Amino acid sequence: INQPLAAIRMNAEAARHMLGGVAPDLAQVREALDDIVADNKRAEGVVQRIRSLVKRTTPVHDQVDLNRIAAETIHMIEADAGSKGVTVNLDLANDLPPVHGDQVQLEQVALNLIVNAVEAVSQNQIPSRIVTVKTNREGEESVILCVSDTGAGVDQITADRLFEPFFTTKPQGMGLGLSISRAIAEAHGGSLSFASSLPRGATFCLRLPAVQPETRNTQQEG
Repeated sequence: INQPLAAIRMNAEAARHMLGGVAPDLAQVREALDDIVADNKRAEGVVQRIRSLVKRTTPVHDQVDLNRIAAETIHMIEADAGSKGVTVNLDLANDLPPVHGDQVQLEQVALNLIVNAVEAVSQNQIPSRIVTVKTNREGEESVILCVSDTGAGVDQITADRLFEPFFTTKPQGMGLGLSISRAIAEAHGGSLSFASSLPRGATFCLRLPAVQPETRNTQQEG
């Protein structure tokens, strides 16, 4: 929930700065306010899903577009990434089938992976600080969203413990992000995996079952 709250603060400060100018661009102010409303809704959604997890209520399962999740998540963090000198590239597959799932939960997985990648590359004293978010199909059965970075990478000892609850290499981290993300992936019938990237960096991939054409057609007719 910290990410949408940080985005709300950033957009509010930007709007205040613009309104303090001699001739404020009202279109830009309106865009900042629209982003505040959108991020507020995201924060509300996160809180609602946390409550539902605590109460063990049935999760929401809609047809979810991973391309849209990737694009909206990058939009949410791009200002913070830019301030750290990180470039976030988006490579979306054409005609990507939807997946069955809880959109807010899947957004949290994507957000966690992208924020981790941005933090990893921002700590490096290298000229090329790049995070790449890519979607693709794996045959007819699966859809994949991968987040790669050009950071220092992960040693084998750390890699073996990445998904353990409460394991973290961050001084202020809780060690729950990747553990919860993998649990969400598995609850959706998918998986979350890690691999070292060459020549440097890391890649995390979220794999989910694709909604089959006959199911999509049936739900659209209904």
